[in-house]
Formats: sequence, structure tokens, C-alpha cells
Amino acid sequence: LIAAEKAGILKPGVPAIIARQNDEAMAVIERVATKTRSPLTVLGQQADGWRDQDRLLVQTETALHDLPLPSLYGAHQIDNAALAVLAILTLKDARITETALAKGVSSIIWPARFQRLTTGPLAERAAKAGIPSAGFSMPRMSRGGKSRARCWRRWRRSRTSRFLKITSPSI
Repeated sequence: LIAAEKAGILKPGVPAIIARQNDEAMAVIERVATKTRSPLTVLGQQADGWRDQDRLLVQTETALHDLPLPSLYGAHQIDNAALAVLAILTLKDARITETALAKGVSSIIWPARFQRLTTGPLAERAAKAGIPSAGFSMPRMSRGGKSRARCWRRWRRSRTSRFLKITSPSI
């Protein structure tokens, strides 16, 4: 079972923040947590996170955190952001303020993976295919005086580019 392998990361006495699971997987994780005496916080049980209008709400046993929506795209990012917030709150670090949580959730980026297409050859291809600028793009093409062509060549040699070539040979 995948759940047993994933539960193998639980360390004795160390709190664990767990995403929503099906009953079978949760039973495995709970069994391992009991053996390791790892306190669990399970999304949807001891805490929860959800979208309400244009906000991310994260409910713990003691507080409701009203945060901006995550900057990464996809409905699954609501749960991911809630898990991240819960993990940070578990640290119980007084330096982590509500403002810091809001900034973290709303400003996360994942370059070349979850960036909107706005300019460049990939954006142009998407536009020609009728895909609005809600896809993904490559990094900015201007870096401290380097030419656009040089930046483009460097990006093309990167792992991301190799992955795109393999998965989309026509790019």
C-alpha cells in the first residue's frame, strides 16, 4: 500500500499534518502514528481549510484564519495551502503572524511549473490554440543586460525545457 510507505516518514513524537485521505489509507496512517506516538492533524478532522468567496479559510481547534487565496492555480491548491498553514502553525513560532501567513499563501510561485503564460513563444502557441493566458510560461527573458536570445538558449537547456521537449515534442 502506498499509504504504508508514505506513513513511513512519521517520526517518533513529531507532529504530522495529513491531507484528506480515504478510510483505508487513513487507517494505515493512524496505525503508524500510534506506533510512533506522532500526533496527527488531519485536514477535515482536527482542522480544515476551504475556499469562501475569494478567501482561504483555515480552521484550527483554536482559531479561524482568514487568508487570501493561494497564488498557485488549481482547486487542489486550497488544500495544499491549508496544509502548509497548518504545518507552519504547528511550529508555534511567535514570529509567524497572520500577515506573514497571508503573504506566504498569496505570493508563492513555482517558476516554469505554475506560471501564467503572458508573453513569449509558448504564450503565442497557446493563444493560437485558443488557450487563454491561464497556462504556464517560462521565466523572464531579460536578466541583468543579457540578451533575450542568450536567456532563451539558457532556459532551453534547463531541465524544464528537456522535460517539455520530451512530453511535448512539437514545442
